[in-house]
Amino acid sequence: MEPHRPVIGADVAAGADGGLTAGYDLGAFFDEMFEGPDRPRPHYRLLAERLSAMSGAQLGERIRVANAFFLTQGIGFTVYGDDAGTDRIFPFDLVPRIVPADEWEVIERGLQQRLRALNLFLADIYHRQQILEAGIVPADLVFGSRNFRREMMGFTVPGDIYAHVGGVDLIRDGDGRYLFDDSNVQGGLLPDTDCYQIRIDNPADFRPGGPLNGYRPDSRPAT
Repeated sequence: MEPHRPVIGADVAAGADGGLTAGYDLGAFFDEMFEGPDRPRPHYRLLAERLSAMSGAQLGERIRVANAFFLTQGIGFTVYGDDAGTDRIFPFDLVPRIVPADEWEVIERGLQQRLRALNLFLADIYHRQQILEAGIVPADLVFGSRNFRREMMGFTVPGDIYAHVGGVDLIRDGDGRYLFDDSNVQGGLLPDTDCYQIRIDNPADFRPGGPLNGYRPDSRPAT
């Protein structure tokens, strides 16, 4: 599957008439914003209209402001051993990825199922080890891992939750189906994995003239 390209990049130039979306090439893969040439998907229609009225210079200025905000607020990470410098801001796409509620429900159920499976796997490894006895997972793969903790054998953790934080790579195939590509988990709440949250609590953003005008936030927590 060909990797999905971002709809709009920082270096994109405005078209003669249609702004940033003029002449956009859908490519031979699933496009999240457009279902056909000049036909944005319903949940992207308002955003596509605003992008079509925006120039490349205007988007570039917004990206510059966002990057400056990230830098001044310390929203970044450290890279060691790089001559170009150690402090980097998080890569940030100013064009939002919009996920309709029905699609999010599918993602949510899948994430919950995957994390339950990971915790059940760890609980089995440190207790009955049925998955090893059945030969589903090679025992030497587990016992030979540097992350295997023998001192945890027979120890029951609160709530049977071994993995408190999970990172899952989410992709879409050519038909637009969501797929989980990879997972990694952490046994504790680490500062570099749990300290940044997306804020949608600025009411002005949802008023006329604001960047989110026409949309409404979902009051349910993202679990």
